[in-house]
Amino acid sequence: IDANGSDRNIYVAGSSGNPRRYIYIKGFECRNGIRGVFVENYAKCIIIDSLYIYGFYGQAGVRLDASYEYTIDSVTIKNCRIITPIYYNGQTDGIYVQRSQRTLIYNNYVRIRNQDETAHVDAIQAHLSNGFIIYNNILISDSVNSPEGGGMPIILGSQGNNPVIIYNNFM
Repeated sequence: IDANGSDRNIYVAGSSGNPRRYIYIKGFECRNGIRGVFVENYAKCIIIDSLYIYGFYGQAGVRLDASYEYTIDSVTIKNCRIITPIYYNGQTDGIYVQRSQRTLIYNNYVRIRNQDETAHVDAIQAHLSNGFIIYNNILISDSVNSPEGGGMPIILGSQGNNPVIIYNNFM
C-alpha cells in the first residue's frame, strides 16, 4: 500500500456507538505515508501481524492513539518490520502508544535511522497507557544525534493496574 504522502496507509477507528473489534491486519507492505498503521479510539482486539512499514514521515510506523482513556484495548503488534527513513529531520517513532491498555508487542524489528534536532525519536514510545507485554523484539535507535538526547529503544509510561512485562529484547 503506497500512501503517496497521504496521512496513513491503514486506518482503524471507531466511536463509542460503533467500536471496531476483532480486526486482523496481516502481510501488507506499507510505505510513503505520514503514519503506517493508525488505530484511533474505540478499538478492541486488533492484531497487526507481519507488516513491512517504511518511508513514513509522521509520528509512528504503528500508532495507537485514543482521545479517551483506554478506549483502545488488547492490541497485538507482532512479526512486523518497521524502518524509518534515513536521516529524515522529523520525529518518527517506530511504535507510538497513547491511552491504550493491554498492549502486546513481540517478534518485531524496529530500526530508527532518522533524527530530529529538537525532539527524540524512539523505537517504542508510550504514555498514559495501562499495561504492556513486550518481548522478543529487536529495537535499534542508533542514528539519532540531537540536543534533546536523541532517541531511546523504549520510553514507556504506564499507569493503572495492568502489568508491565518486558523481557528478551535486543535494544
